[in-house]
Amino acid sequence: MKQEIITLDPFEIIGLKVRTITENEFNPSTAKIGPLVQRYWQEQISEKIPGRKNLGVVISSFSNYENDFNGAYDYLIGEEVWEGEKPIEGLSSLIIQGGPYVKFTSAPGPMPDVVIKMWQAIWNMSPGELGGTRAYKTDFELYDERAQDPQNTIVEIYIGIHQTL
Repeated sequence: MKQEIITLDPFEIIGLKVRTITENEFNPSTAKIGPLVQRYWQEQISEKIPGRKNLGVVISSFSNYENDFNGAYDYLIGEEVWEGEKPIEGLSSLIIQGGPYVKFTSAPGPMPDVVIKMWQAIWNMSPGELGGTRAYKTDFELYDERAQDPQNTIVEIYIGIHQTL
């Protein structure tokens, strides 16, 4: 897993949203993210998103954290849109906050193992290993053309941080 600190400008995404907690996502009977992602693909939600900026680049975001990754948060799966776009009924929008992020890029591997292993490593990192303390404002996963082969997926995860000098 490659890691680098970058600075992002804010941008907007529109898609489907749910509120959940990480603990519930490990149990199929209480998980909300998996069913939401299935709905996103089955109902071809991306085709309903107005003003899509980067066609086919899917973003899964984590925001509105109650405290840290153990508390409640909002999960939204969608695509980046042009500034000022309004979501249609049933969809939600989110501004991905600008600022410093740690960008992690996976090695190719099978889904969902690639993403699970990345998150497990991130959760176990100290602020020194991460390059700062987690901001818990907006974090996201990015799925582009490198994620099309489910056996050799490459994913990027962006973690918002407060940089340590």
